[in-house]
Amino acid sequence: MSKYTLRACCLSAAVVCSVLLWAPHAIAVSWRSLATVADQGEVCLTVDGQQVEYKRLDREDPVAIGVRGPRRLKFLCRYLYEPQGTGPREYTLHVAVDGDTVLSKVFSGSARDDVSRCGDETAAGGGLRRAYLTVDDGWHELEITAVAAAPQGEVAARFFRENKRPREELVSYSPEHYADVTHLQFDSGARSTYYCFTPDQPLACEVTGPTTLTVWTRLDFDHTMSGSQPYTLEAVVDGEPLRTYHFDTEKLDAAVFTDRPDVLPGQRRTMRLPLDRGRHRVEIRCVRPDGCCVSAKIRIPAKDVR
Repeated sequence: MSKYTLRACCLSAAVVCSVLLWAPHAIAVSWRSLATVADQGEVCLTVDGQQVEYKRLDREDPVAIGVRGPRRLKFLCRYLYEPQGTGPREYTLHVAVDGDTVLSKVFSGSARDDVSRCGDETAAGGGLRRAYLTVDDGWHELEITAVAAAPQGEVAARFFRENKRPREELVSYSPEHYADVTHLQFDSGARSTYYCFTPDQPLACEVTGPTTLTVWTRLDFDHTMSGSQPYTLEAVVDGEPLRTYHFDTEKLDAAVFTDRPDVLPGQRRTMRLPLDRGRHRVEIRCVRPDGCCVSAKIRIPAKDVR
């Protein structure tokens, strides 16, 4: 072996070692709520059956927040409709940092059927709109306002800061009940096992908590289906509904089912199911469309495998 070949091998080994050393320290990003220093009060919204508290935004009296940087921030906004209101609405979110306006973003949208004011289903909420902002090092004071195009328009928001932590290792977790087993072959050469379920044969497993299940789901397409397709899944824990998930998906071009050539996989959509301490039976049911078939893979933190 020449000295040049030996040097190339050593460089390759160094690259591999650096990758191996880096991999365990991959970072996952989550978001934590930001407390307000001053605000205009809360408004309760029912979102997909769950009650969520938002802060009212005013055009003149800002919501005040203190935050230490460097930090990435996220703002989740919704328009608050008057009773029976449904039409398109427009508003502008303004964010000032230490007295200087650094963000002005215009949002628009219509009322959502699955969002309403708590206790009043006739007063809808608008679609969720997001804005992001990164603040520099040091302590900062934020002031957030919103101006609706309609004179009596109202806007509400929630505020979050980015929280980075080591990425949690997930491993596959086999269900105990399903309709069929299928194998997904990707163009890259990777191969993955999925479990099919239908309205009549839900996906089910028994899990010991506390833990969080991550469930990758793919709607089955036939060759005549085109464009985006909606589907609805329901998670049931110990016989009680936990949450309903509404997804839209399209065909996945970079993979095929090796054992089902008449079916095409949909792009992946993810469910996350937090479970309390104790033994639980989890079922995932396909609610819509009628006769739907979904392929899924269950993932669980490696530290929680018993």
